[in-house]
Amino acid sequence: MQLAAASLLAVDAIVTVATYLIFYTHDAVKKVFDASGSQLPQGSSEDQVITFTIVGAIAFAVFLALLELFGALGAVLRWRWVFWYVLVLMGLGSLGGVIGIFQELLSLAAIRMFVWMLIGVITRGPWAMKRPGT
Repeated sequence: MQLAAASLLAVDAIVTVATYLIFYTHDAVKKVFDASGSQLPQGSSEDQVITFTIVGAIAFAVFLALLELFGALGAVLRWRWVFWYVLVLMGLGSLGGVIGIFQELLSLAAIRMFVWMLIGVITRGPWAMKRPGT
């Protein structure tokens, strides 16, 4: 269970960052700004705003990836308390699969992992390990 959770979280972290890197391009952001008719803040150029938007989006993706990689590390190291953290990540991941086919596959995997983790914690404790002292 730990390796499956760690693998899923690691793949999801890579896909998250890769998706942001691929789709947040200068042209794509410029097209969105032009279509929305947004006005630029006074004293800034269009390139500055676009660059800030791209850097902010990629920084957010890296932050999400770090959250997932922390869960993967905790799962590999079998930290008992990280089970609950990973369980929440899997629950949130199962809700977020509305973007693209690959995201749908990751969402289905997160749903399966979430259910498996719930069954494991109910029957045997965190990470489906024997309860301490038994």
